[in-house]
Amino acid sequence: MAHRMDLETYMVADVLRDRLFRKPPEKLSNAIQLAERLNAEDHAEIEDSLYRMGILTPVLIDKYDRIVAGHGLVAAAKLIGLDDIPVLRLEELTVEEMTVFF
Repeated sequence: MAHRMDLETYMVADVLRDRLFRKPPEKLSNAIQLAERLNAEDHAEIEDSLYRMGILTPVLIDKYDRIVAGHGLVAAAKLIGLDDIPVLRLEELTVEEMTVFF
């Protein structure tokens, strides 16, 4: 029997698959206070997108479960009460490298 893989896992490069998993949004923290840059309209747009299309990309996190990219998605997931969301852990990033995503 052929091995079946879910779409989230399939869309990630082989070398990153062991870093992709699901995590409750409440367990993630901000690496920096980026949420202040998003206004109510931004949050509403992201929330609407979640209802219409679901989550299309994982949230990027560091080894301490701090959000590197995807702050708005995490905020919207909390607002609508999602139990978990896909995350991709990038353990080797330095603080300087993380700033590329901000």
